[in-house]
This record gives sequence, C-alpha cells and structure tokens, in this order.
Amino acid sequence: MKLLPVLFLGAALVVAGCVSPEAAVNAAAADEADSAMAGAHAVHDAAGNLLDGASAGLVAAVGGAFHTGLPAAEPTIGVTSDGTVFMTANAANPSCAAAGGCPPLPYANFAAGPTLVRSQDGGQTWQDIFPKLPTGDSYKLRTWDPYVYVDPDTDRVFMDDIYPISCGFLSWSDDGGQSWGHNPYSCGNTNVNDHQTLVTATPRVLPTVGYDKLLYRCVNNVGYAACAISVDGGQTFAPQVPIGPTVGQNACAAITGHLEADAEGRVYLGLPCQGNRPGVLMTEDDGQTWSMSLVSEDLPLGGHDVDLAVDEAGNVYALFLSGGMPYFAVSRDHGATWSSPVMVAMTGVTASKFNAIAAGAPGKVAFAHVGTTIADPQDLPRGTCGALPALPCEEPAEWADATWNAYVGILEDALAPELVIQTVMANDPADPLARGQCAGRCHGMTDFIDIQIGADGRPWASFVDVCVAACVEDASVLFDGNLGLAATLLSGPALRGETAALVSLAPAAGT
Repeated sequence: MKLLPVLFLGAALVVAGCVSPEAAVNAAAADEADSAMAGAHAVHDAAGNLLDGASAGLVAAVGGAFHTGLPAAEPTIGVTSDGTVFMTANAANPSCAAAGGCPPLPYANFAAGPTLVRSQDGGQTWQDIFPKLPTGDSYKLRTWDPYVYVDPDTDRVFMDDIYPISCGFLSWSDDGGQSWGHNPYSCGNTNVNDHQTLVTATPRVLPTVGYDKLLYRCVNNVGYAACAISVDGGQTFAPQVPIGPTVGQNACAAITGHLEADAEGRVYLGLPCQGNRPGVLMTEDDGQTWSMSLVSEDLPLGGHDVDLAVDEAGNVYALFLSGGMPYFAVSRDHGATWSSPVMVAMTGVTASKFNAIAAGAPGKVAFAHVGTTIADPQDLPRGTCGALPALPCEEPAEWADATWNAYVGILEDALAPELVIQTVMANDPADPLARGQCAGRCHGMTDFIDIQIGADGRPWASFVDVCVAACVEDASVLFDGNLGLAATLLSGPALRGETAALVSLAPAAGT
C-alpha cells in the first residue's frame, strides 16, 4: 500500500529552531492546492471556520504515516527520550501453521501472538523486538489486549497482555527492548481483567522499592473499574480494588480510557459516569481514594473512551466522542472543573470514531481520531458491518462512498479562549484506512487508538489500516487486511522543548 506525505496547503519552509515567514500555513490557499491532496490540511477554529494560519503565525504542520509491517488491533504507542518509537502488534505463531492450525479458545488465538515493534529511524523501518520461544512463537499467549507504555522519566518500556482473562502478563525493558523482565501474574489478584491501561506516577504516600515510580494497572472488571498498584516497577502488585462509584450505583461504567499522571503524582482515569456522561476519576493519595468529576453534564458519550492528557504545567485535557464527533475540554484545577467542551474535528469531517489525546509543554496538545467526510452520516441507515472481519454483515448501499482516514490535530495554545487548530490527514486521502459504514470495531480496528508526544515535541499516533490491497482502488471492497499504521508530523510545530519547529523527518520510503 502506497502512502504519501500529507502536504500542508501552501508553501512552507520549516527549520529547527527558527521559523521563516514562509513557514506559516495559509489555509486560504486551499483552492490552489493539488486537487489530489485537497482537504489534507486545514487551519480552523472550534466552530469549523477556516482560518488564515499565516496571520496566526503558525509553524506549518506536515503529516505522514508509516506501516509497521505487522497486523495490529487497538494499538498503543510509546516514545523514549531518544526518539525510538514502540507500537503493539501481532505476529504469526509458526507452530500453529506446522500443526495445521491451533484450536481457538475464548479471548485467545494461538495462531498469532502479541509482540512489540520498534522504529529507531523515524518510522522508516520497524523490527519485531519482543522475545520469542525456540519454536518462533510469541513469548506470551495472544489476547485482544496487548498494551505498551513508556515511562517518560526513566524510558522503561512496559508491555502488558491479558491472558488468561482473569489476570495479566506484564513485561518490561530498561534497554529499549534488548532484554526483558517478566511478571506472568501482574493483576494483583485473580479477577476479571479487560481493557487494561498503564501509567507510572511519582509516589505521594506509598514508599517504592527498586523503582522510583508507582505503576498503576487499571482494568474493566465488568461491574466496576478496578486498579492494582506496583511499588517495585511491576515485579509485584497489590490486590486489584474497585475505584470510584460502581456500575451498580448507576454512577461510573467499567470500561475506561487510558490512565494519565501529572508531575506531582496525581493520577487520572476517564470513563463514562452518571448516565453515560464523560467522567474523570482522580487520586491524590496513590490510589487509596478517588474523586469524580464530569467533563460535561449535557453531552452524552458516543463511545466508551474518555481520553485524557496532562501537560507539563499540570493542566488536564479531555477528548471524547459525542454525536459521532470529537469534543475537547480543559481543566486548570486538576480535574475538579472543566471548560465547556467544543468540537474540534477538521472542517468537512462529518463523523468520527476512536479518540486519543496527548499533551507536552503547557498548552501544547495533539489529538488523533478516525474520520469520514461522507454527507449527512447521521441520516444514513445503519447496517451490521464492522464488529470483526470474520462476522457476516450487511452494509447499507448509502455508505458505499464513505472512506475513513487518520486525522491528527495540533493545538499550540490549548489554553486560549479561542482555539486555533491545525489538522492534517496522515494518510493519502486516495488510500483510506477503511471504507463503508465502519460500524462498531470498524472491520477489525477494535476498541481504541493512542497518541504520545516524544521528548523532541513530535506526536506519534497509532492507527489500524484495514484497507491495504484491492480495497485501495476498489470501493466495493470495504476492508481486506490489517496493518499497524504509525502517524506523525514530518515537520511542524514542536510540542515540547526549546525550539519552535520539529526537525524534519523523511516520508515513508517509496512514496
């Protein structure tokens, strides 16, 4: 599948450490841009109005994306301080092929195992770095929930996998994936484990042993969200305990977004609360107690994830879906109160799926989502396609022209009263991620995506591309494969550090 770098609409020259006048985006030049790339970049406000990026003095954002070479589902992503990128993936288990196939078990597929891919050259090449058994099979059995997290302070890479469904299997590396330690019982106590999320945090109350940070591991326990905490870097965990008001109290659901922590050790977890409204739980005492707030009392969630981000000054940001579109809000008081949410999709996007957000320096935010530009999607009939590739389904003819693409949005001042947003489409619009209605899990993308910001200020987002062969050219083929896709800015504003602009990356080889 051929990927092209996504060019901003207008000429720009971006040099690390300085910005020439030509480096500002001028969205008014969109009509003069190459028609094949039209709509690939926009500068806009939260009302969807196009803005003149030159007047705003913006560093032009240039999007790009790279295939990892292996399948992925609900992929997470992490970046170490030297710019190495890690992303979860799946790899074939050779012994299953030799045996003519392995028997399926609930929530486990032995034909493929969880693994981790790594790029040390800005996305150009990716290596499978997770340990293998002598047979070539994955070191760990496969579930639908591999999860990677990189501690931004220590560069320790954590990879967690749920198997069996009653517990987890955590691994960690302190040398960029060259060697690994393992804890095959990382849940703290046997219980339901699903949709896990990890974060490290500065301890506020608990003493640590051998590792200076606490490691939180929170899961969907069906009846409630639950968390277990490790004080020794993942080697052992305290028992998993419920947090916040439970489902039975009609307060907070069990499926959460991704954990986040601020520099002072506060930990945040987004989840549906009080009638399916976007909620946030926060602890200031290392998980002993949690307080709850609502990001919005008026907007119902359109998906189960409330994704959060915390910048270097402790401001908290939320991104969630409502009415099929992404909404953004900010809290300046550690999640106690929130600004009125505003819709932040690029002009022309009519529906969105999945949502992820990250923050760097104060006010500097990146977010990611999958979107379509098909007209009036809310009025179109609904089918049954999209849950999983293997399921038979019905696709309404009215969705035949729909394509779904990877969007990355940039806020250089997310604390401003009037937002100015740069959004790029990371993939070539002629080569979509999926086609059709993209219902449910969108033909195998599964439950969520992820985005992180490296030490150099460059955002990296994880997507799943299920349109990789005939689907690229044939609109009647809704999906025909599965590949991990890492999206980033090839050049543009730096969201951390001292320089205004990123050092330029090369686009994907062969584009």
